[in-house]
Amino acid sequence: MKYDMFWNLFFHPKFIGYNGTAGVRTDLHLAVVPYKFPVRFTGLQYFNRQVTSYHTLEVNFNSDEMEAPQFLSGAKDENQKYYMKLDVVFDLDARHLFMTNTTAYFSFYYKDHEQNICLEKRIYFTMYEINAVSKTDEHNIIVDDEPKNKKSKLMKFIDALVGD
Repeated sequence: MKYDMFWNLFFHPKFIGYNGTAGVRTDLHLAVVPYKFPVRFTGLQYFNRQVTSYHTLEVNFNSDEMEAPQFLSGAKDENQKYYMKLDVVFDLDARHLFMTNTTAYFSFYYKDHEQNICLEKRIYFTMYEINAVSKTDEHNIIVDDEPKNKKSKLMKFIDALVGD
């Protein structure tokens, strides 16, 4: 499982001690190449307390720019220096804080003579919960409109037999 991008993102710790709006320096390990050991990205992870329009709270991870390992470059130009960066957005359900969506943006690039970024490769990876639609009221607060019938199916059957 440690060689798979899905599981790396799914099990990445999201519930850590955030110090205000500054965020926390942490590592995220991500298998950007299949069947290779995950690459460690160091960066800033922060928690956005504002509820989004689709009723989630965001945890964002933004890595520092780092030199790419040799196995990623593919040796196109041995003199060229390659870099990489990772940005991830974890969407957590606003009510229960379960993960609903995750989007990872991996960039692999080099810099030209004027230090402009020239993208070589990029990976946009998205995973999401299917049928994660919640009803809201006019203030964007999640509500359940359907009344709960607390009788079990067995009790409903017995009531139907007895004529209640």
